[in-house]
Amino acid sequence: MDQAKDKLTAVFRDVFKDPHIELDMHISPQDLPNWDSFRHVNLIIAIEEVFLVELSPKDVQNARSVASLVEILNEKGCGIGL
Repeated sequence: MDQAKDKLTAVFRDVFKDPHIELDMHISPQDLPNWDSFRHVNLIIAIEEVFLVELSPKDVQNARSVASLVEILNEKGCGIGL
C-alpha cells in the first residue's frame, strides 16, 4: 500500500472509529452507516489536516465517496493510488 493510501485509510479509521476499514473506490456513505453529515465534516477537516490541503466548498459538496475524494485529492497533487 502506498503512503498516501495509508494516510487516507488511517483518516477513515479514525473518523469512523473502525480500525478494520479497508478502503476501495466503491465505498460511499451507504456503505458506512456512521457516514452522516457530522462525520462528513469531520472527515473533510481530518483530510485537510493530514494532507495539508484546503478543500473548496465545491470539493466538499462533491466528496461523496472514496472515489470522489481520491479524485479531488489527486487533483491537488496528493498521488493516492487505490
